[in-house]
Parts: sequence; structure tokens; C-alpha cells
Amino acid sequence: SMENCTIKDNFANGLYLDSAAVNIGIHNNTFTGNYAEPVMIDHVNCDILTNDNLYTGNTFDRIYIRTTRNLQTYRTLNIPKLDVPYTVDSTINIGTTVIIQPGTKFIMQKLSLFYANDSLQNGASFTAIGTTNNRIEFVGQLGKKGYWQGIGLDIGATCHFENCDIKYCGFANNYSSSNPEAMIIIGGNTNT
Repeated sequence: SMENCTIKDNFANGLYLDSAAVNIGIHNNTFTGNYAEPVMIDHVNCDILTNDNLYTGNTFDRIYIRTTRNLQTYRTLNIPKLDVPYTVDSTINIGTTVIIQPGTKFIMQKLSLFYANDSLQNGASFTAIGTTNNRIEFVGQLGKKGYWQGIGLDIGATCHFENCDIKYCGFANNYSSSNPEAMIIIGGNTNT
């Protein structure tokens, strides 16, 4: 675990948590003055961080989610709302349950994508239920239509979105040949 520490004035990110970092507690820490983001984290561990840490005074006050196309979630992820947004650099592959807490914000980089696929029959589901006062946001890093790809649901994956803002996506890609420029793409999904 890491508690009551100050991670300050580092050349790049203050902390990097790779995919092997599981079952650790990170509480009451201050991440400040770091040249890049306070924390870089592999997407399979987005739920490790807590809102009792401070992530301010860095070059980029956001949590950088590093994605790997070949790395898929296989355990339930309950992604907490933090005082800073998350930024997504590529494709987040969802192979199990992902729940996003109300008020969470994702800044999507060029060509990034959330992709839920239940081909391994782990019960892939993507749930983002915000509230009227705590909406969940998925927005392109640049306020430009088509900047990021969108949200893809395939092969039995389920989803539930409420009180969400999904903006600046719809980039034409190779994901779906029938309609590659949609905000939410559903293919091979038997659920309604």
C-alpha cells in the first residue's frame, strides 16, 4: 500500500501502476509538481485510485489511462469519480463488468475507443449511470466532431447509460463496415 506520501517534482508521471498492480491501497497521498500527469495507470487497474488523494499542481492534472489492445479486463472494475478527469489514449477492451461512478469524466484522445466484447463469456457489461447533478462525461480532447471513435458493443456485451454526455466522437474506423461513423456502435449483440 501507499499512504500519506507526497509524490512531487518528478520528471514524468508521479506514479505508474501497471497491469500487475492489484490489491493495493493508495490513500491520502499528494501528487504535485510532476512534469506529466500525477498518475499513469493501465486500464485494467482504473479502480485502484481513490478520491482521498490530491492530484493538483502537475503539468496535466488528470489520470492517464494507458491502454493495450491485447490487455482485456477480467475482473469487475468500479471506476471512481476523482477530482480530476481520466484521459484515455487508445482502446479500452472490456471483457467483464465495468461500472463508472456518477460525476466521472473521461477525456478521450485521438482515435480512442471503449470496446465491450463478451466473446469469452465473462459477462461483459459497461454501465455508466450518472445523476442529474453528477453526469458522466466522455468528451474528445479537442472539441471537434469525430475526434475519437466512440463506444463499441459486440458479441453479447451489455450496456446501460443514463445521464451521460458523449461528445466529439464518431471517427470513421475499421470497427464496423456497415456504419463506421456512429457514436455508439453495436454489432453481434443479441441484447436489446
